[in-house]
Amino acid sequence: MKISPNTRKKLVFFSFLLIDFFATVDIGATTVAAPKIVEYFGVAKNLTTWVVNTDLIALSVSLIILLVLSGRIKRRDREKYLLIEGLVYFIVGCALCYFANSSELFFFGLAVKGFGKGMLFVGQMWAMTKSFKEKIIIPLVWSEIGFVGGVIFGPIIGGLFSGLYPGSWKLIFLASFFTGLLTLAIFAFFYKQRSEDGFFLDTAHKKLGVIFWSIMACELVISIVSLGLEFMISVYFQNYRSFTPFAVGMILLCSSLGIISGSGWALKRNNVGISSMQRNLIYLSIVTLLIGPVLAIGNNVVLVFLLFGEGFFYGLLSVINYAYLSKIMPSRLVVRGAIIYIFVANFGSAIGVQMETLWQVSKGNFMIVSVTMAILIQIVLFFLVKNQSNRIFDAEETN
Repeated sequence: MKISPNTRKKLVFFSFLLIDFFATVDIGATTVAAPKIVEYFGVAKNLTTWVVNTDLIALSVSLIILLVLSGRIKRRDREKYLLIEGLVYFIVGCALCYFANSSELFFFGLAVKGFGKGMLFVGQMWAMTKSFKEKIIIPLVWSEIGFVGGVIFGPIIGGLFSGLYPGSWKLIFLASFFTGLLTLAIFAFFYKQRSEDGFFLDTAHKKLGVIFWSIMACELVISIVSLGLEFMISVYFQNYRSFTPFAVGMILLCSSLGIISGSGWALKRNNVGISSMQRNLIYLSIVTLLIGPVLAIGNNVVLVFLLFGEGFFYGLLSVINYAYLSKIMPSRLVVRGAIIYIFVANFGSAIGVQMETLWQVSKGNFMIVSVTMAILIQIVLFFLVKNQSNRIFDAEETN
């Protein structure tokens, strides 16, 4: 059966969706199942956090190694096989976790799986930038939908699979194993390795410029704001308002729906200029400032709409940030740029979790947290305005 180029392209995009979906589900489900996992192996309870941290640390180590070797990786010009290799590591790690009969083997499996995530994320970004550069917003939206789906279903899957019978948490890794195999089959068969000629504009850039780092700062801050608000709200409603985890999940679902809507809006408008980033950062700043007093007042109805707005502008900015980077990054530095982008986004999420600590230190003052986040957004906005040049504006008009 002959498959049309358009169908082939959509199947590749679907594989991108699956990557972000199972990677996010993996973290969410494992977080929920961590106490059961520690209990199953009979290890100290203080190792509970390492069920999640092992994966995240291995992911960070993978990105650091890839960054050091980025020049050599780029010269090989084999983005397809970098992603496939990452998928293989992920699949093997899931299998080790499923069949593990000791805590040592289990944690080794987590490390292998996390290391593979770094490779497949970089391979995914490289493939998007190289083969779909002219319409990169489309695969980015597919990827964002997969990410949001993982955020929604991760805790649900973790709660369901960890409570069936002793050791049923292993089903989480079995599901990830088969999803990884499916993704590997789709991507390996339908993605065609493409030569670089014609997919990158010739550029005199020899290094990642100031505007690149300004956008990296933007990605860092929006990650801090998004996860920081959601984590703080989760802790507040469960620990101080006696909401059930399911009820909190329904509240935060509004943010997830906002992310999908924002990504779709980015696709519809197809505006990836600096001016668009500035405008949406201003809107995100306003929403962030409003969330503080609304939480203090306790108006849950208004909070739901504001969370949708926060998610909307986060999804919109996430898409246009990398879409713009794909237009200005020199071809020889695209691998390094993708690695830094992924590392910054993950680092921002890690810092965002600490915003709950700021809230605790300020004795539950929501205004301090929201104003701090808004100030961070304004700092990024200042650097974007300061560092943009006529050349950038010309590029926007041309595109």
